Amino acid sequence: MKKNAIVSAIFALCLFCGMILLCTPGINPFTNPDNIKVKILSDTLNPADTATIHVFVDSALTIKAEIHLWDIVDKITVDFGDSTPIVNANPTKSSTNNDTLSFSHIYAAADTFTITIMAISSDHQKTATKTIIVKPKPVQPAAITTQPDSQSVLLGQKATFAVVATGTNLAYQWFKNGKPIDSAKLASYTTSATTIADTNAIFSCRVKNSADSVTSQGAKLTLLYSITYKDMDSAFGVAPSDSNGYKQGASVTVMGNIGPLTKPGFSFTGWNTLADGSGIFYTGGSKITIGASNISLFAMWSAIDSAKALASFAFTNPAATGIINEATKTVNINVPYGTNVTALIPTFTTTGASVKAGATIQTSGTTANNFTTPVTYTVTAANGSTQDYIVTVTVSINTAKALTGFSFANPAATGTINEAAKTVSITLPFGTNVAALIPTFITTGASVKVGSTVQASGVTANNFIAPVTYTVTAADGSTQDYKVTVTVSVNTAKTLTGFSFSNPTVTGTIDDSAKTVAITVPNGTNATNLVATFTSTGASVKIGAAIQTSSTTANNFSAPVTYTVTAADGSTQDYVIIVTVAPNTAKALTGFSFTNPTAIGTVNEAAKTVSVTVPYGTNVTALVATFTTIGAFVKIGSSLQTSGTSANNFSVPLTYTIIAANGSTQDYIVTVIVGANTAKALTGFSFTSPAVTGIINEVAKTVMVTVPYGTNVTALIATFTTSGASVKIGSTLQTSVVLTTR
Repeated sequence: MKKNAIVSAIFALCLFCGMILLCTPGINPFTNPDNIKVKILSDTLNPADTATIHVFVDSALTIKAEIHLWDIVDKITVDFGDSTPIVNANPTKSSTNNDTLSFSHIYAAADTFTITIMAISSDHQKTATKTIIVKPKPVQPAAITTQPDSQSVLLGQKATFAVVATGTNLAYQWFKNGKPIDSAKLASYTTSATTIADTNAIFSCRVKNSADSVTSQGAKLTLLYSITYKDMDSAFGVAPSDSNGYKQGASVTVMGNIGPLTKPGFSFTGWNTLADGSGIFYTGGSKITIGASNISLFAMWSAIDSAKALASFAFTNPAATGIINEATKTVNINVPYGTNVTALIPTFTTTGASVKAGATIQTSGTTANNFTTPVTYTVTAANGSTQDYIVTVTVSINTAKALTGFSFANPAATGTINEAAKTVSITLPFGTNVAALIPTFITTGASVKVGSTVQASGVTANNFIAPVTYTVTAADGSTQDYKVTVTVSVNTAKTLTGFSFSNPTVTGTIDDSAKTVAITVPNGTNATNLVATFTSTGASVKIGAAIQTSSTTANNFSAPVTYTVTAADGSTQDYVIIVTVAPNTAKALTGFSFTNPTAIGTVNEAAKTVSVTVPYGTNVTALVATFTTIGAFVKIGSSLQTSGTSANNFSVPLTYTIIAANGSTQDYIVTVIVGANTAKALTGFSFTSPAVTGIINEVAKTVMVTVPYGTNVTALIATFTTSGASVKIGSTLQTSVVLTTR
């Protein structure tokens, strides 16, 4: 009998037996009866003081008798009741220490025995007895504690299902799709190599003994399919390996040539489902849909091109196109005079696979080279063969000597160049000192002089009282003269072009024909000390003899004020400024909203109404409005309203009265509309019989519910919760836990 079976079934036995003192002639009672202790026990059982022990066992029971000695004992007898007594005629002699003697015996089931232990010395005797009734262990009903798990395996592999059960003398029988499997009679079952016929098979196990029989839940076998990549005669590298298994219908990304596989004289093009290339073709990164079989993908190859021509060659900066002589394998390209050829970036096309200059890989439009001397470009074909092209860059002689731009920065003026007449005309504002002007000029030549003096654009000053001749020298030494004539304008401008106040912020209307400025300031503005911001084409502005500075000089505008604008040539023009203080009659409601809940009203100024829609369920009896107005204050009836503070009951439309500073009023009717409830989510779904709960995917709007194997799903009753008003299947109204869901 296994120890764990004994431990789980047996009642404890650990008892100090009752001591019996036998006083007979010639044997004196011992003076210290506690010097010898006798008890009958088992390692895991403690029956306390009971006289009779009932023990249930499978086949046998081991009992240990233990004797503790603190004194001299001459003889010990142990009788287990079903065999010859054990006699120890010379026990350990002890006076101070606790010496222990142990005796063990094995009992068969279904019998009754009495154990007797006797310890005898010359002057005393101690006896312990205990009766044991050994009976067969009752049968424990079969119960499954761990259900078999569903399995997913690759097609052709084996799947293992297992249950864990408790009970006595258990027998197991496995079923596939409800049919018993021959020889599958253990706690676990391993299938043979899976085939297509095993797709979605359900496996269950019946556990039984003489007391009961129970069947496990069904475990589903899901077949997975593999993708295998074949190298197809590659010389180097390895084919990709995909150790994953995929369900039928899965979309899988095809792997690229990550090995990489190589085949001399060929390039890898992709994968095909058939070795001869007549199947479906896939490239790395494309999608393949898994069917009901394992998939093999075969590497596809195409012969590598031997082309290695340099088809075009040019520069973008400077713009120049090369001439390719395919017979001599040379490229000649001319660039403008002065081009720095030490770091030119060519743009080229080629029929080859790559291009190098020496050992350096060349990228069209990116790689720079020094073309001071001819450069050899080596074109490598896809098959590895090469062809050299010698590129020679020639710098052209520069004959350009045009003056293409002429201007002054101070004062700002741009000249007009007449290229045919080789003249430059430029007009400067009245009063400009032309005796030492510094021009900024642009030229295609190598240098510019005035007489023998070299000119630097933006640096060299000249006297332009009379026309000045600029001589442009080309890079090749040839020259071209340009005559520059500067004309000073007579300045008669004296227009007042802008007039406004910053405080208060208002802008005047200028009537240039009447030479007046009309400007209206808000009601209550103090017009006796206003500061005007103005613009003018004249040289200065005065009021009487007082010089006026825009945005600085204050004046009394309670009566019309005359501004005199003086032109650069000394002529003047008067403008009469008329400031009008507007009466304050403003009383508009310009904005209306709620913060809690967040809602913005729509103001219809023509109809003098405000409409605000708040969410479904909002309590409108004490809403606090935030509003803006150009009036002096706002009331509802006689109650003064404060934006963001005053609460009102909006169950019915309310009239907001806007009162202007001049006492006039304007009513606005505010209507609050409570939005309809749009909630319509399915928030819970389950069955009571069998007891299972669905998983709701709110994004996909689906509910997945798994019921035990064998469940009749033709008349299931669902319990559900929803945030909507009603639920239907088709036109049939659904009631939770009442209607049948199919």
